Amino acid sequence: MSKKPANPNTAYGRKRLREEHQQWRNNTTPEERANYDATSTIIWIVVVSLCLLIAFLVGGTDGVLKWLTH
Repeated sequence: MSKKPANPNTAYGRKRLREEHQQWRNNTTPEERANYDATSTIIWIVVVSLCLLIAFLVGGTDGVLKWLTH
C-alpha cells in the first residue's frame, strides 16, 4: 500500500516533499542527476527567453529594460 500524498500547502507536507526529493536525488546515478540538471537548466533558459521576448513585443526595448530593472 502506498503512502498518502503529502499536502504541499502545509509545513509538514512541504518538508516531506523536500525529504522525498532529496532521497530521490541521493539515489540517482551521477549521469541521471546530470541529465536532470541539464533539462532543468534548458527549461529555465527557455522560460526567461520567452519572458524577454514578450516584454520586447509588448514594450520594445524600453519594456525589456523596465522588466529587467524590477
